[in-house]
Amino acid sequence: MKKSHKRMVVITVPVIVTLILFGGLLALILPAAGSLEKRNLAYADAPKPSCDFSKFSGHEVDEAALEATGREYRILPPGSMYTEDYNPRRVNLDVNDEGIVISVWCG
Repeated sequence: MKKSHKRMVVITVPVIVTLILFGGLLALILPAAGSLEKRNLAYADAPKPSCDFSKFSGHEVDEAALEATGREYRILPPGSMYTEDYNPRRVNLDVNDEGIVISVWCG
C-alpha cells in the first residue's frame, strides 16, 4: 500500500467512527425532545382548566388545600430552577423567603 493511501486510511477511519457515534447519540436524544414537543402540543389543543388560585396569594402555602384541588402543583422559592414545559393543569406558586405566596400561575 502506498504511503498516501495509509495516511488516508488512518485519517478516514477515526472520522467515520466519530460520525457513527455522533449519529447514535443524536438517535437517542432526538426522540426524547420530540416527545416533549408532542406533549406540549397536546396540552395546547386541550381545553384550558380554570386557573383562579388568587385565594392563595398573600398567605403561607396551604398544601392540604392545594392537594384538595386535585391539580399538580409546585412551590417555587426565590431563585429556584424549574422546567418550562407547559402543563395547563399545573399550579405554580412563587413564594418569598418567608414562605408567603407572592404569585400564582398555571402552566
